[in-house]
Amino acid sequence: MKRLISIILPVAVASVFTACKDDYDGWIPENPDKPHITEIISPTDIKIEAAGTPQTVTVALNDDWTITNIPFWLTVSPTSGKAGEKVTVNISAESNTKSVSERGVQLYVSTKFNTQYIGVTQFGVPESGIPYLSFAATGDQQTFRLFLHSDWEITNIPTWLRFSTTKGYAEQEYTITVTAEENSTTSSRTATCRLYRGNSNQYETLSAKQDAHYLKINGEEYSSSFSFYSSTDIEKVTITSSAKWTAKATQPWIVLSQTEGLPGETILTISTKKASTTTSTSGQIDFYIGDTRFNSIYTYLRY
Repeated sequence: MKRLISIILPVAVASVFTACKDDYDGWIPENPDKPHITEIISPTDIKIEAAGTPQTVTVALNDDWTITNIPFWLTVSPTSGKAGEKVTVNISAESNTKSVSERGVQLYVSTKFNTQYIGVTQFGVPESGIPYLSFAATGDQQTFRLFLHSDWEITNIPTWLRFSTTKGYAEQEYTITVTAEENSTTSSRTATCRLYRGNSNQYETLSAKQDAHYLKINGEEYSSSFSFYSSTDIEKVTITSSAKWTAKATQPWIVLSQTEGLPGETILTISTKKASTTTSTSGQIDFYIGDTRFNSIYTYLRY
């Protein structure tokens, strides 16, 4: 009888442990009378801006827990909690504005039974891009933001460009205004400024372009010509310009309805008066923006 009992007892114990193993859900309470809560760690992945804006994580576990693997740049509070309590964990970071790169860590949330993780990523501050500047012929201003992780200086600036500041320090944001003088020439112009960092001899290019003025006669940028056979003949032309213009006739018998005009379109009437000569003659009307001649009309008086 004793032998039979000794055989049955191990089988029964083994059956109990097998049943417990099949029903185990990962929670083994120290106090069986304590309620079994739904465990929470939320969120498990947080993002923090470069300035270090605080974030929160909710933790509720069935066992006492602690948070470890905390880097120097993170502040975590609290770092521990009791079983069954719902705790709001505050996570804040030091400023990361001196770095282009993001940084990250896995925080360990550990009980005596297991470890779970909270991923923390903090962004860096990207440097601002180097702009391409474009200006109108009349003179213009462009403004751009400059933020670099090193001291800097802009050189190789042409005389027709002015920068509100040409030097700056690392980790400071600058708003730079660039002013271009009026381009009174007939050609567009470009600039290739150099931006040096720190004490390096290497530089980045800061490029600028300025359009040229234009003055078109009947939509054309090249010269036109007209013939007049009597003082009753007239010609009307459309002057299209980017700036204020003036017109000068080379012969006294050329009559213009106006000798100056504003930017945009102007209808100019050209006529003649009797010349002192009885033979055919020619003249010219020159159009200027500032002191630069931009276009001409050749006129012929034919008898």
